Amino acid sequence: YSNLLVVGDGPGWLRAALVADWEVTDPIRWKVFFRKLEIAVLGLPLFRKEWEENTRAWKMTYLDSDTRVVRAGRTLDSEDAVVFYM
Repeated sequence: YSNLLVVGDGPGWLRAALVADWEVTDPIRWKVFFRKLEIAVLGLPLFRKEWEENTRAWKMTYLDSDTRVVRAGRTLDSEDAVVFYM
């Protein structure tokens, strides 16, 4: 998948894309493999980073029709995990 951020009308003056794929490990956990990050300003590439090994563990802690709460980190240990509210 690609998470895309666009700032401005139409194609936007700022675009950032984080590309990843994932592997489901159980109904509420999955491994996310981040592949690349690309940033462009006014259509001109500004930054590009590719990873061969950048894996994170994600765990869905809450889900309804409007809200998703996910813990994510290298291992999901308490010192490592970050909470995302979407």
